[in-house]
Amino acid sequence: MGSGKTMTMSYLADELRQTSKSQIPQPKVITHYCQDSKSGHQTFVLSALIFSLLKQLPGLKKGFCQWYLESERTGGPYPASDNRRLRAFLQETLENVDRPLYIVVDGMDECDPRSQGDLLEWFVRVSQTCSRVSILLSARPEQQIHRKLEGTGSMDLKPDIERDSELAKHLVNQNLSDLPEDTRSLMVEGIRRSAGGSAIWLRMIIELVQIRQVHEASLIRRLLTQVSLPRRLSDLYETIVENMTKGDPENYRDIFTALRFLAIARRPLSILELAWAVAMAASPAQVVSVEALSAEVDPQRVIHLIHPFIAMIEFDDVRKRQVKLAHQSVMEFLRARDSSDERTAAGPTFNISQHGSVHHQADRMHDLALDICIRYLSLAEIGQRELFTSTQIAIDELPQATDLFGDPAGPVEYDGKCTWEEWEEDMIRYDPTERGFGDLFVYASCYWLEHLTLSKSPYDLANVEELCRAGSLRMSNWMQQHCRPDCVMKPRFEFDSTLYDPLGIVALYGPDPMFRTMLSQLRLDSDLYLEDTVLAAADQILQWGEPDRLVQMFHDDRLGFQLQTPTFIYMVAERWSDSRFRSRNWEPIFDLLSTDEKARELWEGVESTRCGEFVQRLFYRLISDEDQ
Repeated sequence: MGSGKTMTMSYLADELRQTSKSQIPQPKVITHYCQDSKSGHQTFVLSALIFSLLKQLPGLKKGFCQWYLESERTGGPYPASDNRRLRAFLQETLENVDRPLYIVVDGMDECDPRSQGDLLEWFVRVSQTCSRVSILLSARPEQQIHRKLEGTGSMDLKPDIERDSELAKHLVNQNLSDLPEDTRSLMVEGIRRSAGGSAIWLRMIIELVQIRQVHEASLIRRLLTQVSLPRRLSDLYETIVENMTKGDPENYRDIFTALRFLAIARRPLSILELAWAVAMAASPAQVVSVEALSAEVDPQRVIHLIHPFIAMIEFDDVRKRQVKLAHQSVMEFLRARDSSDERTAAGPTFNISQHGSVHHQADRMHDLALDICIRYLSLAEIGQRELFTSTQIAIDELPQATDLFGDPAGPVEYDGKCTWEEWEEDMIRYDPTERGFGDLFVYASCYWLEHLTLSKSPYDLANVEELCRAGSLRMSNWMQQHCRPDCVMKPRFEFDSTLYDPLGIVALYGPDPMFRTMLSQLRLDSDLYLEDTVLAAADQILQWGEPDRLVQMFHDDRLGFQLQTPTFIYMVAERWSDSRFRSRNWEPIFDLLSTDEKARELWEGVESTRCGEFVQRLFYRLISDEDQ
């Protein structure tokens, strides 16, 4: 939506009229704009096309009157409201016309399903039987339209920065000509970078500048920074939501689930991934398996609900990672809407800054994504079957992307611009859906930890504990997938599930409230955790986590005693001596070991041993280096 379809169609219609003036006989251009469901009704469209044709070719009026009177005499439905008769008359007229004709219809997606289907079939039939007639249609990308017009020529209006620049320059010069040239240039540069192919956003931002009568460059710069969702555009989005949901609560629920999940997704989603996510969010408690959830998945319905808000997609490739929001203003619309709902629920005393509100609503979207991912990874099959078969494991041991029987072409040169996708292009792949893991397994496995980190609301710790149960097949499966985001057999990095448990995962990725809750509730005798869970988590923090959390664990009244041992001192020294981790921030840990009273007692406890002398000398040297 807003990509400039109507503007493009208007230009094409004008261009056809202009180029037709010098031709004999002069071609005629018949146009209609389906602005809403009323003007997009089949009867309205056919009547408008007939009226336009008769107006441009008055000689056809006599034939129309004869047809109309004859239709009345034969009985049946009123001719002006009988779609079958209207189509038959118009087609017969088009077949007998003595000149080329262009039919231009904009906004076919606004038609109701029955009208849209009948009209598309009729347009295809006319284009095949009427050699003098050329038909040009525009619509948002809808699968049913794509199927009806399969085999016909098509053009996709994809985002283009050069087109955005030219359009921005034209609109600014046309509507803000009273601004100084340097201010207009600032305006063009500011809006073209944020347009993202949305012509309607460009137009409404310029209208907003006109309404507010802003002239100073500094004020325009601030407006472009602060206002990414003009009020009129927000109202338009609301109208579209109402049209798409048709007042149905389930449609309403699912359209916002899909849009919020898309808005916060860490990469473009496939059609199937999004459909599975929506199904997971709406599924009842009794759906506990991938097989049961698959019966709830309806990709075509989900895409139909949200298609005005997403960028162009290829319907034929349902697994291509391509679905994303059409423009940043859709994200702002979702945030503003969530904030408005929250204000209404809280009453008139509710107050939150704009900056805080934006981040708060983003946190809520991450909460939604986190819940969907964790619930999905908790489905039965993912904890019952291994991700890889024995055959795949054997194949994994073979060289990847290598010609085993040819002569080597020479050493592989390092390319700093090479992406993972390019590097893995010829490598052996696998498909988790073949193991019965469904189409959301890859995304949920690879990104649930990011959503966990970015989520700020309390989440049921029991679900996280079960998902990260020590030694479980479930955790092994999602971890193996986590380090293979594009389903290549060779992992991009190591993620050994035997080294982790719920405490280790939350210590590395969990938000602060969840980490504090886990420390207060952790049961050391539970089989959910590793036997030496505190030391194991500390080791992971030393390598990858935030040092402050290690300090927090050391001082914890319930768990700290497990770190207050010489073993912990040696672990710190070992990790610090590893060159891979030397560049990390060790300052909080050195402060702990050199100033804390309990830590000093540990130094005294290890001083008499060979290991202790080594550890003590190592840290004293480092601390003296830091002091210098």
